[in-house]
Amino acid sequence: MKNESMTVYMASMGENCEGAGYTSLHYTLDGAVEQAKKWISESTFDWDRAECYGNAIRAWAGGCDWIEICERKIIK
Repeated sequence: MKNESMTVYMASMGENCEGAGYTSLHYTLDGAVEQAKKWISESTFDWDRAECYGNAIRAWAGGCDWIEICERKIIK
C-alpha cells in the first residue's frame, strides 16, 4: 500500500487558556478562510488580524478568543 499524502487546511476557534472549541477541515485555504469569516460574522465582539504563532498561517484575535488556520498533511 502506497502512503500518499494530501494537504488540508484546519480552521480552529478557541479561547485563551481553554484551547480549541471548534475545528473544521477544508480542502482549500479559501474554504478555511471563509469558515473563519463566518465565525467572525457570528460573533458579538470585534476581531483583528493577529500575528501567527507555531503552525498557523492565518490568525485573528477577538477579546480572549482566537481563530487560526494551519496547513496539515494527511494520508489519503
